[in-house]
Amino acid sequence: MHRRFVFLRDEDETGISGVGLVVMGVLYPDGRCHYRWMTEHQTDQMADSLDKLEVVHGHQGRTRIVFVDDEDGVPYPGVFQQIQNLETVKALRERYPPGPHWTRTG
Repeated sequence: MHRRFVFLRDEDETGISGVGLVVMGVLYPDGRCHYRWMTEHQTDQMADSLDKLEVVHGHQGRTRIVFVDDEDGVPYPGVFQQIQNLETVKALRERYPPGPHWTRTG
């Protein structure tokens, strides 16, 4: 069974793909992955494995791979709503960048 996944990038070290939801992909039963960059420069790519994909695009832990489906291909409840909430935070950060008016806690 195939499984869908997304890349959630916390920090963009290259300045190209941005932060938040940057990739949507599918992991096939043979271990190969198809993925699409959800950025201004949308492209589709293939990788031999999720591990190799993470090595190339994981940016030393600055990007998280989050599965949308369980191992049987059943969608996890609420995962897209959680991603949408993260995208809302991303949009707010872009509109109101961190500055002296922000107070960080924790």
